[in-house]
Amino acid sequence: MAAALAVIIGAIGAPPQRGRQQATPEERLGRVNAAMQILSRGVLPIGALAGGIIAGITGLRGAMAIAVAGIWLSNVWLLSLPRDR
Repeated sequence: MAAALAVIIGAIGAPPQRGRQQATPEERLGRVNAAMQILSRGVLPIGALAGGIIAGITGLRGAMAIAVAGIWLSNVWLLSLPRDR
């Protein structure tokens, strides 16, 4: 199970990283990758705290409903953006 999850996470994370690596000059790759790691992992405690507060107010089902709504709304927003292709 853990191996399958690792493969899925790797498959999801690879295309954006590849795009960043192609667009970034070689001498700045380390800094760009480090900045993305800090940004992506640095917000996890903030999200956990917000989720705990929301769950404390609305209960577990309410917090899950808000999380699902947020994921759906972010997908709607991303799909509404103009494409460069």
